[in-house]
Amino acid sequence: MKEVLVFATLSPISRFLTPRDIAREGFTLQANVADLVENGVWNWPLSWLVKAPNLGLITFPNLDDTEVWNLVRTLVEMDTIQPILHDIMLWFQPVASKRTFQVIVGKMLLAATSYFIWRKRNNRLFKDTRRPLEEIRDLIMVTVRLKLISFRFKNTLRVQRLLTLWKMPSNFRLYGVD
Repeated sequence: MKEVLVFATLSPISRFLTPRDIAREGFTLQANVADLVENGVWNWPLSWLVKAPNLGLITFPNLDDTEVWNLVRTLVEMDTIQPILHDIMLWFQPVASKRTFQVIVGKMLLAATSYFIWRKRNNRLFKDTRRPLEEIRDLIMVTVRLKLISFRFKNTLRVQRLLTLWKMPSNFRLYGVD
């Protein structure tokens, strides 16, 4: 993911490069992995390779951006929003205080997706376990569906369509008329 800091204190790179080395090449301590990648390969400054030749041996990471979001965003009709956190937050800003099905469930979906992506990353790093994306999608859906059971929604065609996407029972807690 793009949010991974290259020069974090626990990073092995921090043992070889000083903050001055980093700044000299035009980077900051908050630089992300994506900042050091160009056309799908590492773009290490030459002065760093001289100081730490093993940098050239580091395999290139897979930088798939929030793949899970691509699997779940259709459940709240957010298909047109790019799977980039900044774009998702821009979509939420003007509607954040609204109490529509799409906004409420969208917030829950974003929170659950963030949590399970974080968990997937930690399991991969610390336990060396991996889960298929479809399994993570299913965990997210179950989590949000359990929350939805306690809600009541206005009986509109849009709500009914979204509830069908979520595979909620037909006798779900709806009030009002079409």
